[in-house]
Amino acid sequence: PDKPPAAPIDLRVLKEMVGDAPDVIDNLLADFRKTARETSGAMRRARKDRNTAALAEQAHKLKSAARFSGARALGDLCAQLEAAGNENTEEAIKRHFPEFEAEMARVDAYLQRHAENRAKPSE
Repeated sequence: PDKPPAAPIDLRVLKEMVGDAPDVIDNLLADFRKTARETSGAMRRARKDRNTAALAEQAHKLKSAARFSGARALGDLCAQLEAAGNENTEEAIKRHFPEFEAEMARVDAYLQRHAENRAKPSE
């Protein structure tokens, strides 16, 4: 049987840096979700405008936030897009952007579920 894919965010990364306090983790993840949504939107606009320098700049910003938050795959894809943007390599951007979009959707859905689960009152 196929193993389900790993969660798009490894909470151990955050816990190693800030401890186990659920409120702190929740606030950091909420901030990351807001940043990720804004930055990925800016990346989409840069891609549409064929502004590879802006794409690289936004990818760099999201890469750092993603890696800090434990979203390693997203951070790695941002690193690839950052490099492609800096090198003005449209072919690499075309190749990596759909992967980025898919991973961004996974991360956002995970963060949404995390927020909803944390909002439920304890039984």
